[in-house]
Amino acid sequence: MSPTSDDPEHAESDEDIKLIAQGSAVQIRDSLGELVGSGVVVSIAARSFDVLTAFHVIEGRDRFGVDAFIESRTDSLGPTHSFDAYVRHWGVVVIDTDRENDLAYLRVASLNRPREVVFLAAEPVDAPPPPAAWVIDSTELGPPDVQKVDGLMLETAKRPQEGRSVQMWRIDQQSKPGMSGSALLNAQGRLIGLASGNNGGDAYYCGLNKLRDFVHRVTPSEVRVLRGDRDASDAEEWLTR
Repeated sequence: MSPTSDDPEHAESDEDIKLIAQGSAVQIRDSLGELVGSGVVVSIAARSFDVLTAFHVIEGRDRFGVDAFIESRTDSLGPTHSFDAYVRHWGVVVIDTDRENDLAYLRVASLNRPREVVFLAAEPVDAPPPPAAWVIDSTELGPPDVQKVDGLMLETAKRPQEGRSVQMWRIDQQSKPGMSGSALLNAQGRLIGLASGNNGGDAYYCGLNKLRDFVHRVTPSEVRVLRGDRDASDAEEWLTR
């Protein structure tokens, strides 16, 4: 059902946001197949798709996989919106990272297309926090759990690793282990934040401005493989698309 509208007067239904969230959510697995984090699909091409996740999810890992939720059944009327099939991909490369804001951009070689792609919201810098947002929990074996949350606050937080202050969304509930890198969506089904961690019983998500700056600097002409599976099939084609 992508793309969605950025018109603040237009809001997707809860069911539509659920489908967007479930179809674009991914799990990040270590080399042993253990869940280490989550991510969100932000671009799809013929032989690849791109994922945003949290930098600390992949930090120090030479190899990791991405599990995407692929529709497993269709009928005469088209897709049945069934997300009961996980497909693991090991052909993953790191395109760019931002340690300060805990962001990483991945490219995944795949002929299997995730059903949904999430686009960045286009709210102005001085826009007030949305009245509600949606968080995605893809840490279990079934389809991701999508939950509506209220009371979103934009705060200046200090990261303990770097000691620098950054603007982040705060939600008055903790993220579960494995949710780092998962998406925060607005009422239009657009991406406004990325889960980064917990503090004092609250969850913190990277703010939209830093997220937008990071994504916009990753353009095809600037693609550079920091590390990853360079022997993946069709590597040359999907790294230079």
